[in-house]
Amino acid sequence: MEYSYSRAMQCIRESNAQNLVEECDVEAVLQDPDVQASGVTDESVASTMIRRVNRLPFVEHWLRTGGAVWQSSSLKAALRMLHEVAPIVEGRNIRVLDAGCGTGFVVSVLALMSGQLAEVVCLEYTSWLHKLGQRIAHRDNIFDVTGLQHSSARAMSKVDWVHGDATQMRAVNESSLGTFDLIVFGVSLPSGDIPRQITEALRLHGVLYGPRCTGEYERKDGSDAQYCRGQWKMYQKKRVGGKIVLEEQPAKHSFPSFFIVPF
Repeated sequence: MEYSYSRAMQCIRESNAQNLVEECDVEAVLQDPDVQASGVTDESVASTMIRRVNRLPFVEHWLRTGGAVWQSSSLKAALRMLHEVAPIVEGRNIRVLDAGCGTGFVVSVLALMSGQLAEVVCLEYTSWLHKLGQRIAHRDNIFDVTGLQHSSARAMSKVDWVHGDATQMRAVNESSLGTFDLIVFGVSLPSGDIPRQITEALRLHGVLYGPRCTGEYERKDGSDAQYCRGQWKMYQKKRVGGKIVLEEQPAKHSFPSFFIVPF
């Protein structure tokens, strides 16, 4: 592929350069004990599809600047999340939202994983990340589609890039996002009641998945940002006794998460 680990190494000079580059290496992450404990194997759908997306373009900005790669999602967290939602997404013509999609790495994997007529919405509030993701999506050599039924262009045509607010489920121009069969939050879900707008954006029997704050907060590396330890949770929208509710579902692996709290 055009974007190589050696090229990334040439972009950065920090002492932790090797660690940053290894964060792009799927094979190394697959050997991580935490990932293996989550049930992810070499043959898993998530492993197979994530290998087909070149991660380096999505994190090259942070490799160059030494910034926080989390804005493109941790590869370990992305792999475990995709493994959890694969049964919902694989080969299905559904409508999916990645709320707080960053540069769009997870969205790109979801586009490959989903059915030919699926739609995947990449919703990002930070304007420059939204624009960067769109530019990356139009580069060559992002996908390896060998043996798949659709081309790189067809896979990316499923993606709709929206600049908007995930907590309000609206674009910045105030237009509605519509409803979804699956909503994934890569950063965090609110620690209190989930906002009505998020529940309404789910179709009946739709699934909401993301890390839920447990209320344990701390600061890292002298930053003013507040971080929270939590667990990834899955909810399904159901009709119970004439009422619409979000009912927690048993996730296969509700693994721990450490993330910035935007709410």
